[in-house]
Amino acid sequence: TALLVRDAGGGSRLLPGPFGTESTDDDAASTLFFARHRFQLGDGLALAPLLSLRERAGRDDGQLAGFDAQWSPSAAWQWRGHWLASHQRHAGGIERGHAQWLQARWREGNWRVQADWERLSPRFDSSNGFVPQRGIERRTLDLLHAWHPEQPWLSTIEALLRVSHTRALRDPESGLNASQTVSRALQPGTWMLGPAGTEFLLFRQFEEQRTRAGGALHRPRSWFFVLDTHPGARLT
Repeated sequence: TALLVRDAGGGSRLLPGPFGTESTDDDAASTLFFARHRFQLGDGLALAPLLSLRERAGRDDGQLAGFDAQWSPSAAWQWRGHWLASHQRHAGGIERGHAQWLQARWREGNWRVQADWERLSPRFDSSNGFVPQRGIERRTLDLLHAWHPEQPWLSTIEALLRVSHTRALRDPESGLNASQTVSRALQPGTWMLGPAGTEFLLFRQFEEQRTRAGGALHRPRSWFFVLDTHPGARLT
């Protein structure tokens, strides 16, 4: 896959950080090139190197290179991940960064488990694609257990649980001299499928969030509820 894009400029440029996202006006035209090729290396193993280049009207430029991979050693297990390195040149100098992500999935019978680990350095270049946070390390664990009563009023029910923790990486250059928690979350919930395609989703969210370096950990509590039904034939 290869893509070449010409951006005429205008709008805003997002500058993500560990505690929030700032923006700046971006009126410079730019050219972006992206290429990725996937190699199938055997049963259940694939590797895809990628390259992204961006130049802004001769004022600055950015390069990003790396690879993503997927490995399925058995029917129950799947591993996915990527490793990326970036190099950005601008009026203030040169910035280098990296990003890693690893995911493990396990599925056996009615059980599903997924664990994610992600790390983005403070100077990782976000201009080649939207990155909601930089300078963070995040760990997430998802547990799911399903039942299939196959009753007229209920065909499937799932119990869900998500646990996550995000911490800001030490970055003395921006004034963050020690790592600290950005957010923690515990999210139990349930999903049910009933007659006429009726779906019911309910989550209880226990969270802790810090909105600035050294600030207090706020503790919002919330419910998330969705009811979706399709009693008749869908329009086509």
